[in-house]
Amino acid sequence: MAPNAAARALRREQPLLTSFRWVGKQLFLGYVVDLSNLKTRFVVEILADGYPITVIRADQLARELAREKIGDGCYGFAVTLRADLLRDCACVEARLANLGALVGTPIFLDELGDEAEAPSVGEAQWLGGLRFSGWLENSSDPAPIGIEVDGLLVDRVRCANWRHLGTPENARPVRGFDFHLPSRFADGLVHRLVAVTARGQTLDGCPLSFLAYPPGLAGVEADREESPFDRADQGLDRSAAISVPFSDYRLWRQKYRSAEGVSPSIQIAVLLFGRGEANDTLESLRDQSHQEWAAISLKAAARPAATSFEQEEIRNFLRQDGAGCDLAVCALAGSLFAPNALQRIAQAFSSFSNAAIAYGDFELQAADGSLWPIALPAFDYERMLEQGYCAHLFVMRRAILERCLGNSANNLYRLFNAALDEDLSLRQAIVHLPGALATLPGIDARGMASGLRKASALHLQRRKDKASCARAEGAIFPAVRILRKAAPGRVSIAIPARNHVDRLRECLASVSCATANISAEILVMDNDRGGECLEFFSEIKRQGVRVIHATGAFNHSDLANQAANAASGEALCLLDDDLKGLEANWLEEMLGRLNGPDVGAVGPLLISSSGVVEHGGAVLGPNFAPADAFRDRLLGDCGYGDLLRVAHECSAAPSACLLVNRKDYLAVGGMDAVQFPISFGAVDLCLKLRAKGKRIIFTPHARLQRISSKPSRRGALNDAVFERELRTLRAKWGSSLAADPYYNPTLSVDPVPYSALASPPRSFAPRTNGPSGENAVLPGF
Repeated sequence: MAPNAAARALRREQPLLTSFRWVGKQLFLGYVVDLSNLKTRFVVEILADGYPITVIRADQLARELAREKIGDGCYGFAVTLRADLLRDCACVEARLANLGALVGTPIFLDELGDEAEAPSVGEAQWLGGLRFSGWLENSSDPAPIGIEVDGLLVDRVRCANWRHLGTPENARPVRGFDFHLPSRFADGLVHRLVAVTARGQTLDGCPLSFLAYPPGLAGVEADREESPFDRADQGLDRSAAISVPFSDYRLWRQKYRSAEGVSPSIQIAVLLFGRGEANDTLESLRDQSHQEWAAISLKAAARPAATSFEQEEIRNFLRQDGAGCDLAVCALAGSLFAPNALQRIAQAFSSFSNAAIAYGDFELQAADGSLWPIALPAFDYERMLEQGYCAHLFVMRRAILERCLGNSANNLYRLFNAALDEDLSLRQAIVHLPGALATLPGIDARGMASGLRKASALHLQRRKDKASCARAEGAIFPAVRILRKAAPGRVSIAIPARNHVDRLRECLASVSCATANISAEILVMDNDRGGECLEFFSEIKRQGVRVIHATGAFNHSDLANQAANAASGEALCLLDDDLKGLEANWLEEMLGRLNGPDVGAVGPLLISSSGVVEHGGAVLGPNFAPADAFRDRLLGDCGYGDLLRVAHECSAAPSACLLVNRKDYLAVGGMDAVQFPISFGAVDLCLKLRAKGKRIIFTPHARLQRISSKPSRRGALNDAVFERELRTLRAKWGSSLAADPYYNPTLSVDPVPYSALASPPRSFAPRTNGPSGENAVLPGF
């Protein structure tokens, strides 16, 4: 077909909206968008007098499209042509590469006469902390740029430097600017910045959601004496959070502590379990700032590490010495309470009037006497079942305690989880107190495992949850493994593939083993196949594999959505074509987790081809972005707090292997193929599911490994696309990125989560685990 015929055919099939204009000097701007398929991005060819000059991808923000809310507005392009070429050229035009369809209208330079005035447009960027930079297209405009934060004008900045935009072959100089916001915006809260020109034009990239941490926070007190932290902080930009190693925890604890406040008048009963040194605990209670308490050391069980008790002993105490107590602290005998522990507990129940249970962080002491902080998440039901992490130091309202005693509670783990037997919605009334409340005498992981297994099994039985508890091995905490059968029905496994037959073959072999006893269909999403693939596709089709052809540029979210629409299974598993299971039951394990209460998505432990952890759960916050946990650990490592040994909840799961209920996937609109085509579609999906009350589960009991080393999706793309997705994610889910409920605010937001302490801590305030909070984001922002 001739080029013109191809163009006519294209226009009949695709309602293209295009523009091409000369805005002055050597700069040409345009856009091309397919209104019937907003996820499509085109490549444009620039011609001068009919001769091709350059090609450029049309994926930059076009302001007029953003204003009209057309897709994400990023269908524009800009090109700078050489001055000598323009002097000798009569006509410049833009066409779709390889198709010849005209973009906009040709520009006849000799008919335009004088150059058009360049519009004063540009872009603003957040560099981290309180620092921002950007550029203006019109370098002759001397007027300052207005900087607004949360709708208020806070500064005016001038362009005082230069930037170069474009490729080395197609670069153009523009005026740049760089500035810091006042320190009052370093408050640990999400703010939005807008940069506006003197003509009232908002710069691209705005509004910019940003987050900066202060040198100290309300609710945190720092010692007045100079410490090593003060000396280390000198010369640093205090608008950004810094960190200190766990080995310096004693110094960190001396410098930072929760602020003292007025202690509510409330009687607290302290119940001590086990065979630890109860007298040591009583000494620490005598030093409490809150003195309205009564304590009892319950009779020790036969085994030193056991946490069992006689119910009647507790009832007698509550009728006598604890008669006036409204709260009951349950702790291991030998625990050394921080001086303000009871005060913080009383304040938490005063702040959260609907709180039923609270638990706090604690410290463990090593053999050499060093202290190590155990920083816990907001309430995590899955981790409670497998680890009982919150049952070593917790507080209950008296009525809840008495009810649990009537539900066959005879050890600490059962005393905690019995509160959830009848109604899981009570999870929202469980409060977490960041920052250590006490130093625990030690946890006998093996000795306590039997009690945990019995408690979790009895809770599941009362919940009529058809699951069993198997033995597991914890390094610090006791551990069990919850085994659930997959819900009846079919699972659809969707594998995007792109010209890598060898790794796809190995991936399919692993899937075949995993589905031997499972009703499953396999869909291979063929994206831009090559000649070698055709023969292989014919082979796997004969084996029952469905091949769906999806042409065009790689768009992971779009491939996932096509798979969801084509799938016939009740469950949908999205799987990269370079992953293989390390055990045959990886899919069975994930399907069992998906069958848990209120579960929206499940992700596995991912291992690189070298044996290093690639994904051990997602953390929101580092660099105000999502991060993969434990990328610094080898396969077999227990992880911080044994998190690589037990299933637990996260705010998001990886797109490389993601299992969802198909109806839930479709109910939230699937992945956003326009706003998040490559990098953050799965994160956005998981946060949408969490906003609907669904839980996201990470399970280390399902382990998959990369077949070969593979470049990241970002490495194969223009970095601008990644940055645009990240800006959109920050704007849409800024509050979730700023305060991940599953990540403790005393831990650092360095690039490697769980690797250090935050200095300063972001907060010591009590918190609960609620749904994700979403902001409405207009297209183009």
